[in-house]
Amino acid sequence: MIYQDLLKGLDLNYDNYSINKLESYQVSSEDYILALQDTIIVHDKLYEQNRPFITDSMYDGLYKELIRLEAAYPQTVNSNSPTQRIIANFAESLEKVSYN
Repeated sequence: MIYQDLLKGLDLNYDNYSINKLESYQVSSEDYILALQDTIIVHDKLYEQNRPFITDSMYDGLYKELIRLEAAYPQTVNSNSPTQRIIANFAESLEKVSYN
């Protein structure tokens, strides 16, 4: 995946992540957005497997950044983007509750 090379060596404080931090790495906005999409997809899969690697607030920071960047660069929005999917998978470990 492209994100492994792009994010290597970066300060991964996802709470306040911004494309502005990439200026010195000379990465195009489009490549960064694609890497961000891939990163979120990986974390979605880990979460579905009940093996989260980052906190919810870190995930929210990544997701909000992706929404902001896709709005600024609409040509990067694609059907695989996490912002374009509806997730219907639920953790099997959750207790089922019936509402009467």
